[in-house]
Amino acid sequence: MASMADNTVGVSEYHAFEAIINQTSLCARTKSPEYVKCLHQLLEDNSLKECAEIQDFFKAAWKRFKTLKSTKLSHATILESADKTTKNFERVVTETGTEPEVKVRRKSFFDLSGRMKKQRTDEILKQINDHVEKNCPELSTTQLLGYLVHRINTQSRGLQLFTESLSATNSFSVDEAIAIMHSLTLSREQMRKMRHLLATKGIYFPTSNELLEGRAKLRPIVTPVLDGLGVHVQYKELVKMTVESTLKLALGGRDADRSGVYEMVFKDGGNGAVSQVVWNSKSMNDCVENMFQYGLTPLKLLFHKNGASEALWMNHAPNSSRSLRPLFLVREKETDEDLLNLIIPTTDQARAELASEGICALYQSDNGNAAVDVKILIHDSMKDLKFKRHISGLGGADCILCISKQKDWTNREKVSQGFPIERTADDTLELYHKLVNNDGEVPRAAGDFETRQGLTQKPLTKSDQTSITITHSYINVTTWFLKLLYRCHIDYKSWIEKAGPTGEPIRNSREKVLDTIVAETGLNLDRCSSGGNGGTTTNGPQGRRFFSEEVIQTVKGLLSGKASSKHQENVLLLHRQLSTILSIVSSSRKINIEKFKLLCDETSFNICDNFSWCEINHTLHGPLHHGVELISRNDGYGLGSLSEECLEANNKDIRNYLQFLSRKISPIAQVTDVMNRLLERSDPVILHLASKSQPQKYCTECGATDHTIRSHARLTNLPKKWYFSLVEDMLLD
Repeated sequence: MASMADNTVGVSEYHAFEAIINQTSLCARTKSPEYVKCLHQLLEDNSLKECAEIQDFFKAAWKRFKTLKSTKLSHATILESADKTTKNFERVVTETGTEPEVKVRRKSFFDLSGRMKKQRTDEILKQINDHVEKNCPELSTTQLLGYLVHRINTQSRGLQLFTESLSATNSFSVDEAIAIMHSLTLSREQMRKMRHLLATKGIYFPTSNELLEGRAKLRPIVTPVLDGLGVHVQYKELVKMTVESTLKLALGGRDADRSGVYEMVFKDGGNGAVSQVVWNSKSMNDCVENMFQYGLTPLKLLFHKNGASEALWMNHAPNSSRSLRPLFLVREKETDEDLLNLIIPTTDQARAELASEGICALYQSDNGNAAVDVKILIHDSMKDLKFKRHISGLGGADCILCISKQKDWTNREKVSQGFPIERTADDTLELYHKLVNNDGEVPRAAGDFETRQGLTQKPLTKSDQTSITITHSYINVTTWFLKLLYRCHIDYKSWIEKAGPTGEPIRNSREKVLDTIVAETGLNLDRCSSGGNGGTTTNGPQGRRFFSEEVIQTVKGLLSGKASSKHQENVLLLHRQLSTILSIVSSSRKINIEKFKLLCDETSFNICDNFSWCEINHTLHGPLHHGVELISRNDGYGLGSLSEECLEANNKDIRNYLQFLSRKISPIAQVTDVMNRLLERSDPVILHLASKSQPQKYCTECGATDHTIRSHARLTNLPKKWYFSLVEDMLLD
């Protein structure tokens, strides 16, 4: 051992030496003193500089133990030798004052039983708890462990290895878990079951506390309104959160460009619904079946620079109920004065302030946080006609966009002159102040339309109601066309359906027409709805099917009789024209304005020349006579992205949340839970994650992605894209 002077051994050499010792078959008491003695000798040596010397030392140690094992000494002699070695070791420790660590070989943790694993971890945890209690009582054990893990991960490659190991085990982030929860409409208990199920497969899923914290960050503060009848969030706060989430998606960690201007476009509006769920209990006895909702939907994020505009982010489902971000959710009728006096001034003021001031959003890029100024543009378009009539004060006007009468819409001379959009909120308010009496009411008299122009009450809004209802256009225009078909089927040229025997022919024709349509196409139209809300079975999807090639042969058959055949050509032409107009207005693509205007004029003249006895309703008047101007104001794009469909579609989700996914301890608690769910699922980040996991729709019969097997048979029997080609001819992109 003389050659070992001025040498020491490192940690790896100790492990190698320990492996050599463990290969001997001596009893524990026999090898332990020898092991300790050799280990102590290693501690007394200095640095080992050459690998050959280390190898020679271990070879000599191995030879020594092999010799000891092969001797014929009795067990008592070996124990006596071990005792002498132990006494020498104790003498050395007394002289040096240090005691080398004695390493005892233990089983691998993975080889232990469940009880032994718990025992070993309990020992470690006890030592950590004692250390925390003695040296840092201000911390908890979990805080200390969390800090230690943080140090290991940030001061070494541990963080990268940790994240790589998570991705290798298919872990879920908090946002992904929230997206799954809202995509599948799961409760908290169902989320717990999912977590335990995935844990058995080795997949990490966030805990309930992590999900609660993540969900809380996705929504602003929800506060009650109207004595607990509903809840709301601050308009500007919700817009700010939406803009920040959209910037995160659009820029993807890149720094914001300071040389241009960012602009975020929204649409907002309100809608009321009846027949909502009411929970019959003592704590919920003040509820009503009505529910009013007001919300906004993000449409796109634009970047303007050097006169050019670039769309950084687009909402590809602007009419989905999941895109709607609620602002108000109140159990009250949409015509309630207290409700309107709260919501309409609040939203009008917020839109005006956001349009003039914009939003200063916080954006976190890869290089740190930064403040980004974003312009805000909000279209006040998601309101149905009933609601717009009430808040505009024009309850007696035939049209709230222009100063015209219903009889003018079938007058060829008036149609040739056009119906420009000329009503504004300021003009209506000025007219109100001129006409109002001391009692605050607008005097009414027969034949005073030229003076009053349909004004019936004080306007509640300062926003111009320059929009048309896209979804309701399909519903109401379908109803109007069916009324025309009932009369043409029996050649009855009177729009008014009289009661008693006089109106019996129209009622009989109605039943025959509807029975024929449902038998040949499966469309159940214009029947009394079973929901008990006074509506009909006609809805948006059925209206779209009705204005397609699918019903051409049915309409032709209904007008093949002796009395009705003279109307066949004009009715089929009108069906084709209205189908194209509604498709253009409800699209979001670039429109050829000149061709579209020519189509609208031809359709109007067809009605004036061949069906002058009919009465055009306001919903048909909007697309037919104002569609061209509204599309021109929208930079030549269709009005589909401004539709109110998301509000209508959200009613069924609210009904589901009220019944199954909310607390029933009080009305305010129930509505708050519904509000929170709607806010979380509509966050742009959550919506993006949910859409990424959405499977591609396709037909298992033909492989097409525009339909499924359910509609394959029906669509393959249609004429080949005749109406579609008419629409394509009107588009520029």
